[in-house]
Amino acid sequence: RALQAGDHALVEGWCSEPSGRYFLLSRSTGRMQDARALLADPDSELGIVTLPDGTPVGVVGMLQIDRSQGRAELRKLIGEPVTT
Repeated sequence: RALQAGDHALVEGWCSEPSGRYFLLSRSTGRMQDARALLADPDSELGIVTLPDGTPVGVVGMLQIDRSQGRAELRKLIGEPVTT
């Protein structure tokens, strides 16, 4: 689903975890980004991955979108591991 204003704290929390920090690492530049800056970046589009019941479990994003070149960096993060 589309990212909603209430999701910002959730995504920031996931990104503060050791495994979540990789979501903030740009593969194209090698730089770490700040979660808040990433969420506010107009050249990025993020969405929340949910279970069928609506429970948020992760985030996926197209970052550093370059519409003139038709490219973006795709990243995903499993924030809440699902156990069965």
